Amino acid sequence: QTNLEEHYTFKKNTNAPGFSSTIDNVKLQYQACQGANNKNNDLEAFVEQLVNDGKLSTTEQDIFKTRVVGNNNCPIAIENLYDAKGFESGHNIDDTKWRFVSGEEFDDWYPIMNHLLVKEMVEALEVPIVRRVCPSCVDSHKDIYYRRLTTMPASFNLLDTLKNNWVDTDNLLNVDFSLHSTYLDAFLGINGWTFCNYNDSNIGFPRDCGPDGRVNNQWNSYTRGGGNAYFHAFLLPADSDFETELEFPTFPMFLGTDYASQQGTRSSGSAITHFGNNDYLTYASANFGPSGTTKGLLFNYAKGNGGGRVEIRLGAGTSGRLIAELHPAQTAGWSSYITAYVDIEDDVEGLQDITIVAKDQGGVLNLAWFELSDFSDRDELHLRVLATEYSDQSGGRFETVHSSLGNLGYFDNNDYVTYTHLNFGPAGTTNNIDISFAKSNGVGGFVEVLLNGVNGIKIGEFHPPNTGGWNQFQIGNVPIDSIDGVHDLTFVAKDQNGVFNMESFQLSYRSDLFPRVLATELFTHSGVKTDLFAIKNFDNGDFVTYSNLNFGPSGTTKSMSLEYSKRNSNNGKLELRLDGPEGPLIADFIPRNTGGWGDYVTIDIPLNLVDGIHDLTFVATEAGSVMNWKSFELSDKLFFKLDTDYKVNDENGNDVQCTYSVVKDAYMEQVFNRYYSATFSSAEEKFYDDLGVNDEA
Repeated sequence: QTNLEEHYTFKKNTNAPGFSSTIDNVKLQYQACQGANNKNNDLEAFVEQLVNDGKLSTTEQDIFKTRVVGNNNCPIAIENLYDAKGFESGHNIDDTKWRFVSGEEFDDWYPIMNHLLVKEMVEALEVPIVRRVCPSCVDSHKDIYYRRLTTMPASFNLLDTLKNNWVDTDNLLNVDFSLHSTYLDAFLGINGWTFCNYNDSNIGFPRDCGPDGRVNNQWNSYTRGGGNAYFHAFLLPADSDFETELEFPTFPMFLGTDYASQQGTRSSGSAITHFGNNDYLTYASANFGPSGTTKGLLFNYAKGNGGGRVEIRLGAGTSGRLIAELHPAQTAGWSSYITAYVDIEDDVEGLQDITIVAKDQGGVLNLAWFELSDFSDRDELHLRVLATEYSDQSGGRFETVHSSLGNLGYFDNNDYVTYTHLNFGPAGTTNNIDISFAKSNGVGGFVEVLLNGVNGIKIGEFHPPNTGGWNQFQIGNVPIDSIDGVHDLTFVAKDQNGVFNMESFQLSYRSDLFPRVLATELFTHSGVKTDLFAIKNFDNGDFVTYSNLNFGPSGTTKSMSLEYSKRNSNNGKLELRLDGPEGPLIADFIPRNTGGWGDYVTIDIPLNLVDGIHDLTFVATEAGSVMNWKSFELSDKLFFKLDTDYKVNDENGNDVQCTYSVVKDAYMEQVFNRYYSATFSSAEEKFYDDLGVNDEA
């Protein structure tokens, strides 16, 4: 059965008898037709059946298909027709009349992410109206005007209400706002819509509101799919005179939940959780100040696993300019927060939106807060830096089980950690790094110290000894090349796993005259162990080197006081050498039994003439367990040992006196020939200067 309905228009002829007519439209409806493949009452199937029955040719069927596109295929056919004719569906925004606020599929327009700014702009309008255009919506919802009727409370977030959460709090139809189908109606406040509903989580404007009743699925959402308004834009009437009164201070801090937009995350209190691959958070209106003002971000996070990275980009969405990356190290758990110093490119300026993107895996981190920074807290010379305050890393973890301050651990071969914006000061100001470290495994492994990143210039090495436990932290010493200015510093683990735990480090200048040096403040070693106080297990062939000791001008330093202990009597010997275990010998010493390894005594050891700054190496020779020692101190103290002891009534009944000649001979051999022979011609005069006696005294 076929129903045919034709509509004509008849006009009486003016200058001739009768009427003329035109066809206005034709409606053709097929009913009760038998189609191919049991698809009855289907025009396309009916034509197929006619072909099968030999009543139509396939050529005629092809012509039919160019005119009739099939059930539910009209939208695709319309789009294809637009494309073929060179048209594009959508909406052109006249920016002389309208200001773009936000939208989807309007990729050439940048959104306003700051809800306070949007609210201020709406309130500044003569009539506060927000427009939504929606090419993907049904006709009644292609153009809607939201007119505000009441003042928006301070707590009301209009932007989020429109984008994602259409609620009735401070937002009731015909109480707080009205909806209209034209701008003129909205401006005049006439012909308002009559129906609205609200409060469906993550569904935005206008949920199912309609002109005369409910209209489903014409809503938008930036956090979930399902609505037909997947192609839309929110607009405000253009106002060239508008100037914001909002203030945007430099170095703002954002709590994790202060985002303007997000995808995929959850929150706990003010912290962001469940931040996984390709999830993102956008924060509005961060003021970087003039170019070079902001150096980076302080990034407070926690992480209970390894892996993943974070991209920090400018703008809204995940494709803006990349200005930094963070490879977050595992912390002591998902609630154990540390603050990383994330360096950024140095030419970012002005007011910018920031988007933080998770990459590579699920569970990248939890974010408590971040803050733009000029890193001015790092400007101080010789600042102590906590190990947890890193800027980049690979492989390590940060934990609190061994140190309440937190420490770097699990630092294995080729792992690295970088610290940014460290002030070395003017040339000659810094020549050393003091490292608070611990180590519990065997001898082996060392740390390379690099300038300006993992591929930078090597400026030093550190060979940590066993300290007796992963929680037994002590200070180690790394001499470095002369460096000036502000640089990044990188520590790289080498040769084995578990190279050390690091609690903190501090740039320093270690060249004062006569310093007291703790035994554990070593630069490098071979074979020894330490406890919190002393060097132990000092056996034949072992050595310990201390860096950058200032002996002063020649003749200034004459001796060294040494605090040591010894329980055996094996005649092992200590050699003191300059600049390494094979360097020039400047003294030797045979330690005596002090009564026990815990019984420390202090003795003085005379040194050969040395001038300038040198490393000093203790070398064990001739036996095992030569000694333990706690500290030493260079000194200008002058002394010598007499070869003849004072005796009364020796075996021959004679007194042996410390005569002038005996004392002078010892002085000549041990003092004058060692220190003064090159600069003084008269031994007697120098002897008198030092001791105040002559042969007539």
